[in-house]
Amino acid sequence: MRASLTDIHAIEQFLTGRLSPEDRLVFEARLLTQPALQRNVLLQQKIQAAAVAFGRHQLKQQLKAVHQDLFSHPRKRLWQQRILHYFNQ
Repeated sequence: MRASLTDIHAIEQFLTGRLSPEDRLVFEARLLTQPALQRNVLLQQKIQAAAVAFGRHQLKQQLKAVHQDLFSHPRKRLWQQRILHYFNQ
């Protein structure tokens, strides 16, 4: 059975710590009594972790491309030397 949009929103708020203390207590009580909600929370955590990992991978690829561009062109040799000088001090 699919989680309702309300549950998805509540799970998101719960996982990000944006529920009020009262709503958090109610949600935690629901977690204790509703195995389907427990499964949906676990699935949402996995989805969030995968999204973060994907974002990191994308950023890493972009940084590699920038690094390759900046440190592979002879025209940028003076700039390269200045940057390397800062890190070699």
